Amino acid sequence: MTITLGPAPNSTNVRLDTKITVDTLSSVSVNNPKFTPEIEISHENIYVSGPLTYEKSFYPSQFLKSGTSYRVSVTIKDILVSWRFSTTSEPFNPGLEYFLATNTMPIAFIIASLVTIIFGFWLSHFIKKKKFADGEKDTVNLDK
Repeated sequence: MTITLGPAPNSTNVRLDTKITVDTLSSVSVNNPKFTPEIEISHENIYVSGPLTYEKSFYPSQFLKSGTSYRVSVTIKDILVSWRFSTTSEPFNPGLEYFLATNTMPIAFIIASLVTIIFGFWLSHFIKKKKFADGEKDTVNLDK
């Protein structure tokens, strides 16, 4: 069985917003994650891209600590797998990529609202233009 770990074992200068992943070639159970120093996990995600690809990701609820050596241990089937990595000592400066990734719902809502408003204005303009071309008046009879 092939296992890919992320961040890679013994890697250094790992970004502070990194997720921790275990990628196996089958849907074996990946259990009992332990992190030293302790990391609070906000959520886990399982990504299956094919019959032989199974990736389990652990997302820390906060950024990893800068300049820190971490040890990760998980149980895959009945085998204990552990590895180490170290984070960068640089402070985390989120860029556009981070902003877009963490604000997808508000951005999608704003874009959908703008498209609806623009389409509404265009449609009302088109209807008024058609009424004018057909000789219809854009008035309401209040005598009825």
